[in-house]
Amino acid sequence: MFSKEFLDLSQYATSKSKDKFANINAIEPNPYFIGFGNPNTDILIVGQELAIDPIKNPIALEMESYRNPEQWNKIIKDKITDIDYSFNGKNGFKNPRKPYTGIAKGTWRSYERIVEKIKNLKYSRNLEFFENCFITEINRPVSKKQKGYINCGERDLLMEQEFFKTFPVVILATGSYANRNKIEKVFNVKFSKESSNSEPHKRFEVYYSKNKDRTLINTRQLSNFRFSSEERDSYFQKIADKLK
Repeated sequence: MFSKEFLDLSQYATSKSKDKFANINAIEPNPYFIGFGNPNTDILIVGQELAIDPIKNPIALEMESYRNPEQWNKIIKDKITDIDYSFNGKNGFKNPRKPYTGIAKGTWRSYERIVEKIKNLKYSRNLEFFENCFITEINRPVSKKQKGYINCGERDLLMEQEFFKTFPVVILATGSYANRNKIEKVFNVKFSKESSNSEPHKRFEVYYSKNKDRTLINTRQLSNFRFSSEERDSYFQKIADKLK
């Protein structure tokens, strides 16, 4: 069902999660959270952190972060191909291939629009876009507000796994969370001089792999825009045009 790189990642994350939480009763954000979507696609989107209030929504924390590696492990082990399979999350959570039923909102709506432009598709907005991208987060903590980059050695080791270096298209929607050296190390890419015209509020820094078979664009975080919808659409189109 999945590539060797993803199988290796799932095994690594599942094993490390079991070791870390073996003697802990409280549910915490999992530094070995893998992500959501289709591992076999060609688009990787990396956000800042999962948009969850851990106090007000502990079920979302459990289903989206804490149990993410074990969910992927079950999908692999039991060869579950039904993208509507449900892990029976009390908050409506389904599974990491397609987390919820309903329309994309907030940051996910921005991701959906960009994927539509890259793929020349139009979704019904029932989270179909997860079939054409894989999404993860750079931070371990979860928060409804921007936290800034929080160093976590365990998360760094997860992000440095080979799977995240296999995507020909990467949107690093983290703003300034990760500096240039970190981006180059984690994704095995090099900064391009094409980035010289990047504006602070419309971040557009381009990186390439050595043989240019992979392109990474470090963008701003893709929600809470303070410019017009026309400017936003133009910004999304610029990102998509570079990655097509």
